[in-house]
Amino acid sequence: DAMDFSGSFVQIEEAFALNVNDKAVSVGEKSIIEINNSSFIAPGIGVTSKDASTVTVKNTEVKNYKLFGIMSYTKKDFYTDPSSITLINCKVDQPSPYLRQKGTFMSVDNFEIQERNLNVNQLYSNEGI
Repeated sequence: DAMDFSGSFVQIEEAFALNVNDKAVSVGEKSIIEINNSSFIAPGIGVTSKDASTVTVKNTEVKNYKLFGIMSYTKKDFYTDPSSITLINCKVDQPSPYLRQKGTFMSVDNFEIQERNLNVNQLYSNEGI
């Protein structure tokens, strides 16, 4: 991970990450993170919110990612609060921009992204993230 947060409260301004094998920004363990005016090019995954974390992303681009642009999921079952990620005025390219695990929250410009089933153990074992 280029930036990895655990139990943190952080505001990120004008960050740039290029060719990150794993995640450009990984947010976990009840962190509250705001990302503004940033660019993440060719990461494995652009931004993840997991394990009861809250992430707000504004005016940011994520492109040429390998798996997903933006993800929300629960990795550690003992976190009972949902993780959430909110995108405002962001550009996330295709083909798989968003993955929201059931029981989490994700919205893009006030549009709620549909939940999907996700086996996190399989994701981590097969994809190396």
